[in-house]
Amino acid sequence: MLVGNWCEGGSFLFMEFNSVIVGAGPTGLTLAAELLRQGIPADTILLVDELAAPLLHTKASVLWPRSLELLDHFAGVVPAAEAVGMKLLSGCIFAGDNQDSLKRLALINISSYFISSFPWGILLEQWRTERILTEYLARHNLHVTRSTKLVDYKYFEDGAVEARFENSAGMRVVRTKFLVGCDGGKSKVRKLLGFDFKGETLKGSFYSAHFTVKNPLPDINTSALSLFLMSSGGSFVTPMPGHGKHSISYMSALDLSEEQDCIYRCSELDSHGNQPLLEIPRKDAERLLQERLSKNIVVDEIIWQSHFRVNERVTSSFSDGRRVFLAGDACHAHSPIGGQGQNTGIQEAINLGWKLALVIKGLVSPELLSTYERERQSIGQRLVDFTNRGTKASALRDPTLQYLRNTIMSFVASREFLRDTIAQTIAETIYNYRKCDINSERWEKPALIPFFWQRRRQNILRVLTERLHAGDRVCAQLFPMLPSNFFSETAGFKAIFFQGRPYAKLPSDLSLDALHKLGEELVKLSFGTVTAYAVVTADDCSLSSSIGVQNQCVLLIRPDDYVALRSEPVSFAVVAAYLRDKIGQTKFGDEDAVRSLAKYKPLMNDWVHGLILLVLFGAFAARRLCR
Repeated sequence: MLVGNWCEGGSFLFMEFNSVIVGAGPTGLTLAAELLRQGIPADTILLVDELAAPLLHTKASVLWPRSLELLDHFAGVVPAAEAVGMKLLSGCIFAGDNQDSLKRLALINISSYFISSFPWGILLEQWRTERILTEYLARHNLHVTRSTKLVDYKYFEDGAVEARFENSAGMRVVRTKFLVGCDGGKSKVRKLLGFDFKGETLKGSFYSAHFTVKNPLPDINTSALSLFLMSSGGSFVTPMPGHGKHSISYMSALDLSEEQDCIYRCSELDSHGNQPLLEIPRKDAERLLQERLSKNIVVDEIIWQSHFRVNERVTSSFSDGRRVFLAGDACHAHSPIGGQGQNTGIQEAINLGWKLALVIKGLVSPELLSTYERERQSIGQRLVDFTNRGTKASALRDPTLQYLRNTIMSFVASREFLRDTIAQTIAETIYNYRKCDINSERWEKPALIPFFWQRRRQNILRVLTERLHAGDRVCAQLFPMLPSNFFSETAGFKAIFFQGRPYAKLPSDLSLDALHKLGEELVKLSFGTVTAYAVVTADDCSLSSSIGVQNQCVLLIRPDDYVALRSEPVSFAVVAAYLRDKIGQTKFGDEDAVRSLAKYKPLMNDWVHGLILLVLFGAFAARRLCR
């Protein structure tokens, strides 16, 4: 709620917000968009950036499938990206001593290894992604406050945060429930928190350039990310959307050894004990591109370039445990190999955004926010480890080590299951939250007698069969029997009830009408936490084998499209207990209705059947003894 206005020419302003986001890059913009989607009013969100205007720098150049699935929640964002970008369908790895001896080690078709609504990447400059998200926010009356720098913050006794910002008009004081630093690798918020940014700075440096050429390059695949491993070092290149008079441009990154890089450094040392890097002259840049990518390159224009060292670091914490959080590059720094950074930041923003919104609306306990770090920090560390290994392997200069690397890569590329892992890692569809205690499974076994075969099938499904687990990613393509907009139409949790396969039917299963009734009551009684439900009939249960459904069950899907709860059989009591104990939901609707629905017990417990069996066996034994 606004409680003040800018003073014309003055130096002080006091305002109050639900959330303040520092940094208007892809992460900060996505977080603001998710808060809006979750129903947080635009005038209670403050999004600030130190820059007077967005930098028209290429920087991050690809949106991977998992990010596209999540950005599709925001109407018009993915179509706008597709309209200005190019599809990235595959990855190619080439190795050889030089260009003339290059051989293809691997061709990985991204879409062949996972199910997704977007089985491809979209190549476009980071500033275009930022512009698309900024326009989405503007359509919902949220605008970036620019030329505004965070000075410091402090806590009030009531737990709220007071943050001070400075701009040309003077000092601006803001009171907020939550402060989120999405302000990049040199994050001011992280420094104010005093968190360690542990890791290392790799030897050598990188040169990255977005450029156009006088003639298209026939030896560069126009729909692939190409990695070249030569004796002089590693490099990768992707096509990019056209620029100016050119229908296509290229984005590249090359690693430079200490020897290759020494002539592009200052002699003096900076505060970290490193020699500052100089801009590489255009003539030298063109020579490097010819040596490491294609001898056919004749540069027409260098649109953007950067000469930088690679830091591989992860912050010691993603939150102070109270009301201040970090996301995106403020949490982790790493090599540009694989184009992972921007995508990871987008996914962190979605993960944090829906949790913040539920807490702001008073629907759940603030304890839910602690799961953000538990879920995302381990993924941030895995990301840094992945890019670190890839960078060091591509930068090898020793001929023996290069031979071993190429041999190993050739072996990996020849194994289907390893290609599957690589493709899913690059696409960021491989990550899940199975180990986080916010996600839960409940399997109530059918009684041994008379449901021996149903129980056996359930055990095989639970332990041995491919299926969706609690914490797994979901997308619309996994559920072809549901409307395509089921996951994007509403912002809350979604319940999917499965009637079960005909051969797995139990006498106590609910009818279709009862399942619909249960879904309606769940949406009504959850006060907006659960916003939609669907019922999958017995005939449709076979349409998506990867879900792994046999008996009647329910999946509860989180707002960020991961499985929160898998319960078999269907039980309102289990769903209500999950929302209360795992999410921290503080209230439900009509308590009498909740108690009434919770009384439903799909199956008798095993001990009841065991007791009956024992009585029958005892009677049979007594009768035999009496004869």
